[in-house]
Amino acid sequence: MSISFDELLINEVQKYPHLYDLSDANHKNKFMRENAWQQIGFAMERNADNCKDRFKYLQDKYHKEKNLMNLPSGSYSRIKKPWPLYSAMSFLEPYLQTKSSWSNLLSQDEIDIQQQSCERSLVETDVETESSFIDQAPPPRKKRKLELFDRALEKVFEILKWTALDISWSLLLHA
Repeated sequence: MSISFDELLINEVQKYPHLYDLSDANHKNKFMRENAWQQIGFAMERNADNCKDRFKYLQDKYHKEKNLMNLPSGSYSRIKKPWPLYSAMSFLEPYLQTKSSWSNLLSQDEIDIQQQSCERSLVETDVETESSFIDQAPPPRKKRKLELFDRALEKVFEILKWTALDISWSLLLHA
């Protein structure tokens, strides 16, 4: 597919905001969306599904290119030439939804807050010694799990013991 086809496709899709604007009232109307893709396919003289798939590819490519531009300083230098359709696809910018992300690394502010709360809790409570924490019994739930595990091990050893006896008896009988 040539760039000119892609540019025509982008221009056609722009005419139907309910295809890319999630806040549009007709966005959830499947009939309206399918009808729009049929009209786009007719205008492009292609199958509607092919146009839909190609635009989905272009949309994904735009997201990737946009993310590459948001890399830290110096990281973008590995890309030699910009994507030619980036500016044509920029009409999607107001409709992009950023996904929430999480990290197991704390920011400096979060580390400071945790340290302050730990310091406050140490001041507010009487901490005798660290050994008092070690000497405490595990919570009942953990204790139950350990007991179940111990029982299961005992059963395994019991089975192994009887299996070993059976083998030794069969060896004695056949000897």
